[in-house]
Amino acid sequence: VQPPAVQPPAVQPPAVQPSDAPVRNAHHRDGFTTTEAACQVEVFDSRLDQWLRFPCEPGEFVLDAAERAGFELPYSCRNGGCLVCAGKLLEGKAQMDEDQYVLEEEHIAQGLVLLCCTTVSEDSRFLGNQEQEI
Repeated sequence: VQPPAVQPPAVQPPAVQPSDAPVRNAHHRDGFTTTEAACQVEVFDSRLDQWLRFPCEPGEFVLDAAERAGFELPYSCRNGGCLVCAGKLLEGKAQMDEDQYVLEEEHIAQGLVLLCCTTVSEDSRFLGNQEQEI
């Protein structure tokens, strides 16, 4: 699935309440203050046919950052053991946790990642909902 040629404006996240630092499964927390070190992430959600834009703190997983911002991306296991949260990196720099065990090297070479265990180190864009592409 390719995003539309003409991009509608990215949806901005709702405001979040401050709390403490980002951690795995941050969806269990109320939220925390976004810092200047945060990168901007955009994920094209084909279910909604729109770009979702949200901040992602250093070391925070993309799926957790999306949820913290109020967006509901698909997921199941949250630990790199399924393909439900699969996405494809289009722009930027992302690092997937080595604990994932379902993507083969050929998938990773194509830019596919699991958003539940992927962090970003610069502003990045992903195609979401890529489970069927694997």
